[in-house]
Amino acid sequence: MAWDGSGTFTRTNGTNTGATTWADDAAAATKILSTRHDTHDEDLATGLNAALTQNNESKPTAHFLPNADASYNFGSAVKQWVAGFFSGDVTAQTFAATGDTAAADNASMGYTATEGLILTGQGSTNDVTIKNDADADVMTVPTGTTRIKGSAGDEIYGQFTIKASDESVTSSTTLQDDDDLQFTAVASGVYDVEIAFTALSTSSTPDIKCVLQETDGAFLIVGHNYGGPGVSSPDSLAFSATNSAITIPLIGNAVEAFHLKGIYTAGGSGGVFKFQWAQGTSDGTATTVQAGSWMRALKIA
Repeated sequence: MAWDGSGTFTRTNGTNTGATTWADDAAAATKILSTRHDTHDEDLATGLNAALTQNNESKPTAHFLPNADASYNFGSAVKQWVAGFFSGDVTAQTFAATGDTAAADNASMGYTATEGLILTGQGSTNDVTIKNDADADVMTVPTGTTRIKGSAGDEIYGQFTIKASDESVTSSTTLQDDDDLQFTAVASGVYDVEIAFTALSTSSTPDIKCVLQETDGAFLIVGHNYGGPGVSSPDSLAFSATNSAITIPLIGNAVEAFHLKGIYTAGGSGGVFKFQWAQGTSDGTATTVQAGSWMRALKIA
């Protein structure tokens, strides 16, 4: 009889069954019969062959199901399995991660007390992709970046760069790329660009010449305003031509703040959008754009 399908094994010799199999034979004055022993022993063998072994010599050949629904655990908080490997879906009411992910993980979900839920991925185009039920992208994190993009590839929060240290130009009116304030635009992308920077010069002819330049595309400058010591209210200027540099006077030995804003439309090849600047009047005393200046570029189309 072996297993009954509910976890109970009952032995038999073909005539009598259960815990008193052989006692029942004796009570019936049945002599020892090889046929009954063979039946009984084969019944035991059948039961053993259907059992799982702790050394994994006997493996499941059917669905591995609990005896009652939602009644038993697979491992415990103090007796845990190291890892699980599945070729199909894993279905559960909830999935509670208890450990951190690692930088090299291809697709992992983790948890720490300080960071909460963690998603870590690694792909050739995106590290993380969130999709809807139609398998369409809703949100992505491009590979190796800390940016988030929407369904149309737009930067949700934009690209943000902050200047880490002071940068100075001495005795030069030749426009040069700022070391930090620049970003890479995608082909035909339209960006809302904003720059805020502070400048300082102690020369006798303090000024700064600047322009917003790109390798491909066109930039329409809405205007800029600036303020600093000696300026009762922020001054505003409009730029009359695309990519035309302007020279702004500075107040000697005083930090002045500038805010520039405009719309950039990248060309068909995309390109690097840069803040360029130099001295308006060449002077041996440096003109400095200070640490903490920043650029933000938000893709809007």
